[in-house]
Amino acid sequence: DIFHSNPLVIGEPRSFVPEASYHAFAAAHATRDKMIYAGANDGFLHAFLGGTWDSTPPVGEEPSYDRGTGAEVFGFMPWPVRRNIRNLPKDGGNRDFYYVDGSPVAADVWIHSSGTQTAKAADGSEWHTVVAGGLRQGGKAYYAIDVTDPSAAGYPQYLWEFPKEGAPASVTSYMGETWGTPIVTKVKVVISGITYERWVAIVTGGYDKTGDPNDPVNYNATATAGRSLFIVDMKTGGILAQKKFNATASDATNQMRYAIPSTPSVLDLDGDEFADVIYVGDLGGNVWKWVVAYDPVNGNFGEDPINGGGSVDQPNWKFTQFFQAKTTSAASLGVTVGTTTYYKSIYFPPAATYKNGSLWLTFATGERANLKRGGDATTTDENNRFYSVVDADALERNGPYSAMNESTLLDSTDDGSCASLTGFTGYFFRARDAEKFVTNVDIFAYQVIAASYMPTDTTGNPCSSAGSATLYVFRVYCGEGFFGGTDGESRRLDLGAGMPTDPRITVSPTGTRVIVTQQDGEIENGLGPPIDPEKLGQLYWREVTD
Repeated sequence: DIFHSNPLVIGEPRSFVPEASYHAFAAAHATRDKMIYAGANDGFLHAFLGGTWDSTPPVGEEPSYDRGTGAEVFGFMPWPVRRNIRNLPKDGGNRDFYYVDGSPVAADVWIHSSGTQTAKAADGSEWHTVVAGGLRQGGKAYYAIDVTDPSAAGYPQYLWEFPKEGAPASVTSYMGETWGTPIVTKVKVVISGITYERWVAIVTGGYDKTGDPNDPVNYNATATAGRSLFIVDMKTGGILAQKKFNATASDATNQMRYAIPSTPSVLDLDGDEFADVIYVGDLGGNVWKWVVAYDPVNGNFGEDPINGGGSVDQPNWKFTQFFQAKTTSAASLGVTVGTTTYYKSIYFPPAATYKNGSLWLTFATGERANLKRGGDATTTDENNRFYSVVDADALERNGPYSAMNESTLLDSTDDGSCASLTGFTGYFFRARDAEKFVTNVDIFAYQVIAASYMPTDTTGNPCSSAGSATLYVFRVYCGEGFFGGTDGESRRLDLGAGMPTDPRITVSPTGTRVIVTQQDGEIENGLGPPIDPEKLGQLYWREVTD
């Protein structure tokens, strides 16, 4: 079945790349077949025909794709799945085994012909459309395949898997289940004083029980699985850069003591289309920051250990512990209540936006791997949190800094107004007892949009374990609730029973809608944040041709 994997549709190339070589590539493939890609727990990434270009439509209609046949065109089985597929007949109906369980992503990337190439081929032949993904609970690897031309004899073209089959323990021992999705982007690297463009996939180490402090039976402080970040070269699948737990290191990697299942948040701060900074949370409540911008004047630059020289550890890309989910710098990350210690685990990437020149980051915590875990009604110290903070020096030009924590944030749990943050670096609010934030976080029109889950029965009773879902909407820069009122209730809307999906925002000339699908299939389609063009600028456009 298709469980955690979201289907991906790819038609004509549509990336916004203002380069002549890309325009040539897009024109050459403007009428290629439309394909649908989805991972499934039969062991394959499947490709289905989603449409064929009709260049001679009936009179009065424009050329477009037809509906397709839905026929399967290929199935790709990654190597970790090939090792485990023998267990498929043993599945007893309780999801004993998973296979290609992650969601694929796609990107148009430039793959250089030479490691010291600066000019792209004018005919666009060096551009490729790539599908990449992880396996979630199906394995401890990522894959990438070239799907540029569905009509080509070699379609699809295998690119790489990371770690590759037979990779050394220095890599594989740092990998957990690949719950996150790759972020495909480009960075600048230096070889012999000259800068070059490199397309990469930024991935995290993933989930592993030995790296989950909320699983005290299995957590191991000295284990390594999942405690890593990698920047993988799109051409070769080789490691361009890495940060991984090293207990004896003298830098921040000695604090990477928890697994990182989240997708990373990768930001281009100056609009030059190159990645500048990476933020990602871990299961202990840390948010890590990795500055990958080309900023040599301030000592920040990367080298190319694949085509030139330098170390995969990239010592000149600044790596810091940006935030810790604890009350003070002296406090412990875990909160102990009685005999139980609770950690504020971060499973989803921070969302970010600029507001009046300030970079706001917002992220939340919750035990995604243990949805039925209860809280402690005697205190709120262990309750999960939603944080919204300002990074005043995103490129770390004036650092290093101590990690931020709750001591510099306003506690706005009971205040749903647009509170003054004078003297604070942001704010946070507490979730309700046992409530967990379990979706990606979006920001639209300065409104944060996310959803939570609260178990109604933490004992495992199947008759009453559906739980309840809640939609949260509030202003990123002050915490003001969207649903009316001035207390904490103004931020949330009850969605009823079941586990929520990621909220989706639709935009039209008549307004916006927020759509959430629940566990029982019910769809919540509610009014979204209003659009104020005078304050927000252009949000969407439609090209009209004669």
